[in-house]
Amino acid sequence: MTGMALAHEGRTYMFYGAMVDRVQRIGLVVSDDLLTWEKVSPDPVLEPGGPWYQTDPTDAINYETAWRDPYVLFHAPEACFYAFICARVADGGDVGGGCIAVARSEDLIDWTLLPPAHVSDILTCLEVPEYFTLDGQHYLTYTTSYHFGTPYPVYDPYQATGTFYLTSDEMLSGYAAPDHDNTLMASLPNSVATYVGRSIPSSDPDRRIFYYQNVWPRQPDEALHGSLSAPKLLGADSDGRLRLQYAPRSLELHTEAAVELAEPVDPDTLLAVVRDDAPDGIFDAQVTAPFAGICFRMGPGREALYEGLAVWIAPEHDGNQHGEGRQRVILGTVHFSDGPWGRRPALGSPAALRDLDGIGSLPAPVALRVVCRGTFVDVYVNDVLRLSHTFAPDTMPGGGGAGAFFAGRPKPNAVTRVSVRRLTDAVMSSTPTLYGA
Repeated sequence: MTGMALAHEGRTYMFYGAMVDRVQRIGLVVSDDLLTWEKVSPDPVLEPGGPWYQTDPTDAINYETAWRDPYVLFHAPEACFYAFICARVADGGDVGGGCIAVARSEDLIDWTLLPPAHVSDILTCLEVPEYFTLDGQHYLTYTTSYHFGTPYPVYDPYQATGTFYLTSDEMLSGYAAPDHDNTLMASLPNSVATYVGRSIPSSDPDRRIFYYQNVWPRQPDEALHGSLSAPKLLGADSDGRLRLQYAPRSLELHTEAAVELAEPVDPDTLLAVVRDDAPDGIFDAQVTAPFAGICFRMGPGREALYEGLAVWIAPEHDGNQHGEGRQRVILGTVHFSDGPWGRRPALGSPAALRDLDGIGSLPAPVALRVVCRGTFVDVYVNDVLRLSHTFAPDTMPGGGGAGAFFAGRPKPNAVTRVSVRRLTDAVMSSTPTLYGA
């Protein structure tokens, strides 16, 4: 089960989890050189216990006692350690009852259980919690999924399985979901395309470096697996809203020079392919109209149609054909066919979509950015991560065409600029390196 390691007084302490007889417990190993490890005790150092936490697995809706994924930190003002743990409260009931437990220690070995920092009335489990502060605000992040058996309401029904956050004015209590969208990154309810977001401090005290798992769609009789995401920068707005932002240094050092076009589409040209040799890259465009966007992984497909993937902006149900009202960003398929009015695009089924809070009517310019690395696609709107999706390897188009398109009623200046930077082979064969923040 998910664990973590931290350094203290020249030694490294690594917490890990296991489940025996449907009860989860946390053990501890230590090392002086990161190569040789030994248990501090044959027994677990952290176990669920009363009066706050569920101990009997038959009382749980998923028939296991949750006690896993500790996030451990040193709290200098008290010269002690705190652990935040995925758990369930005693008498949690059939709906909700998931909590983030708290424990305190002065030596990382002997622990005292404290009341939970947060108890959910809708979630079965709040996995892999993490605590940090930004701009004086206390945050707890957690990861959850429909797969725990309890459907739950979220701010955006299209972004339901992933990592979310809670806020408080105190360190150990008072946490609640904010009034705004508290999604950091997520995927559709029936998908686990992204999971387990974690962060580390950066050289900028107002930013953290955030990363997570890109998970391939599960195949029959196959375990979940995937890859680490490209790093993002985690920051807070003035109202406390957390944002995952584009981190230029994480990938741009591994790209070739950009090829850029001004005014790439017009009423007579609805498709502009800037490069045909960039299956993996960073693709940018300024769009001012609904159904305008970025196309990538383009190439000849069925019946010689030019097809691939696309990201576009579309009005939500309260919008109209002129793009007034709420907007949505969509990742899906697109194909182009030649007809009496030239080459026209047809948009296919969405693979992922998300409502765009804070973005109203177009034609106010919207900056779209797509980062494609193999089967992993990140979509940014105005430099904020909005979608992170993982395709099954056998469903990912293999073409190298990338550029801009417009699928609505032809109009001038639907896309005012597009640029394509191809990722080099080196970045595809190793984990991207983040040079500073």
